[in-house]
Amino acid sequence: APPLPGLHLTFSETFTRFRVSADGPGWMSRGAQGWRTLGSNHEAQFYSDASVGIDPFRVQDGILTITAAPGPNPQGLPFVSGLLNSLRLHTQLYGYFEITARLPAGRGLWPAFWLLPADLSWPPEIDVFEQLGNDPTTIFVGTHSSAGGRSAVPVRVGNTAAGFHVYAVDWQADRIAWYFDGRQIFTEPTPGDLHQPLYMIVNLAVGGIGSWPGPPDATTPMPAELRVRRIRVFGR
Repeated sequence: APPLPGLHLTFSETFTRFRVSADGPGWMSRGAQGWRTLGSNHEAQFYSDASVGIDPFRVQDGILTITAAPGPNPQGLPFVSGLLNSLRLHTQLYGYFEITARLPAGRGLWPAFWLLPADLSWPPEIDVFEQLGNDPTTIFVGTHSSAGGRSAVPVRVGNTAAGFHVYAVDWQADRIAWYFDGRQIFTEPTPGDLHQPLYMIVNLAVGGIGSWPGPPDATTPMPAELRVRRIRVFGR
């Protein structure tokens, strides 16, 4: 059923026919510009797939697991992990975007679900959620924009590593609202540069020295797993 009145389903991924490769046409396993790590974020992982080395994706019983672990990779980074990019699969102007996921806990882990412009510009950006694995009870939501808005707004939601939860954003022409398990947790007026089609990214980053989460330490479980049960998009 639609999560809010007046919505209709425009995209659904339940991983029964999951396809991922470097450049699509299904999910892409790297950034739209070809990147497999974000050095500007001081990340310590290489976003891999079966064509370039270790395959971080596994589907079992309808659940996709993205695994981050130490491993060899073409860029010589300490970790290998996974990213899904919907640019070749689904883009949309406005709508309700949701993911049902179980997040990993552990220092240095950095799972996220975010939206970027289909024309490959930046900013803007909508962060449905980001999380720092050292505190699995808090998620960060917001926007990156050259026309206002707030980024990295912390919201306490309970232990996200203990089970599956639904993270969502309702993006409309005049306002954006964030939801956790169907409960609205934050809202703001839509920034002036967020009136263009966006695509989705879901990823499990690993922090390096100088990154927001910092690097993993001896207490960080490895391998670490981000588990995704479903991704849905609705329109009005």
